[in-house]
Amino acid sequence: MSSQAGFLKRRTFPAVVTVLLVLLAGCVISPRRDGTGTTTTPPPGGTNPGKLYVTNEANNTILRFDNALTATGDQTAAATLNNTSQISSPQYLLIDSASNRLYVAVTNAVLVYDNASTQTGGAAASRVIQGVSSPTDLALDRVRDQLYVTDGLSILVFANASTANGTPTPIRTINPLSGGVAFSAAAIFLDTGTDKLYVADSLNSAVNIYDGASILNGSVNAPRTLSGANTQLSNPQGLQVDALGRLIVANNRSGSITIYASAINVSGNIVPSATITSPAANMAGPSQIFLSTGNELYVADGTAGGIPIFSGVNSANGNITPARDIAGPHTTLSRANAGSASTARGVALDPTR
Repeated sequence: MSSQAGFLKRRTFPAVVTVLLVLLAGCVISPRRDGTGTTTTPPPGGTNPGKLYVTNEANNTILRFDNALTATGDQTAAATLNNTSQISSPQYLLIDSASNRLYVAVTNAVLVYDNASTQTGGAAASRVIQGVSSPTDLALDRVRDQLYVTDGLSILVFANASTANGTPTPIRTINPLSGGVAFSAAAIFLDTGTDKLYVADSLNSAVNIYDGASILNGSVNAPRTLSGANTQLSNPQGLQVDALGRLIVANNRSGSITIYASAINVSGNIVPSATITSPAANMAGPSQIFLSTGNELYVADGTAGGIPIFSGVNSANGNITPARDIAGPHTTLSRANAGSASTARGVALDPTR
C-alpha cells in the first residue's frame, strides 16, 4: 500500500464522524402544543404514549387511560380517582401538560391535582378553588397565570391559577351578553394567540365571540354571534380552534361536530365548511372535545357511553366511523345502569407523558 493510500484510509473514519456530528447538530426536535395554547418540546426518547383523562358524571369518578395515543376498545382505566367527598358531579377538564396539573370542575368547586399522571384512588385534590356555584368548563391563560371558569351566567377569572386555593376573589367577572341578553355559558375556548374568547350558548344554539379576552370585565356584548338554522348548531357543548384557524363545535342534541372556516371572523347564519357525524353507537351526544396536535379529535360522549376519536380532522367531512373508540364495560363509561347522568362528560389529553 502506498503511503498516500494509507493516509486516506486512516483519515476516512474521522471524516465520517465529523459529517455525522454536523448533521446531528442540525437536527431540531419539533415543538408541539399541549392543549393550553403553549408550545412545549418533547423530552428525548421518542414518542410519548399519552394520558387521557375522562370524567364520569354518573359514578363521580375521574379516569386516566394510559397509552392514549393508540388506545381503543374496551380499555380498563390505569387509574380511577374516586374521592367522593370531593368529586361530585364532575364536569369538564383542563390539563396543563407542562406542569402535569389537572383542573376539574365539580359541584361548587374546581379541584386541582398536581402530579396528575400519578394520582389514583381516593387521593385528595392538591388544592380546591371554592366560591363558584355551578362550574362547567375551564380555560387557562398560562402567560398571565389566569384561570377562566364558567359559572352560570358568568365567567369568573382567577389570578395565580397555578397556586390558587380556598376562596379567592375573582380578578374579573365577565357577564357575557348576546344582543344585550344574558345567557349561561355551556363551554368556552380561550385563544391566547388572538386574545379571543369563544363562548357556547347551548340554550339558544349559538356561539358568541369576544375580542380582547384578557381585559374583558363586567357585562360585555358579543361583537359576533354564530347562530341560525344554516349553522346546524344544536345545543353546542364543546369548542376548539384548530391549527388552520377553524372553529370546531360539538353539538350535543344532534350528535354532530360542525366546523367553520376562519374562527376569528365567523359570524351570522352561515353553513359549516364541514360536518362530522357518526353511527349513533359511536357518537350520539358529544360534550367536551379535545383536539390533539396529531389532528385527532377526542370526543366525550355520555350518551353513546365512550370516547370516539376521529383522525384527519383537517379534512374530515360526512358520516365517519371513528378511527378509534374507547368504549365498553371495562371502561366504566357504558350506559348500562348509568341512569340519566352522563358517563363520559369531560375529556382532556396529555400527549407529553
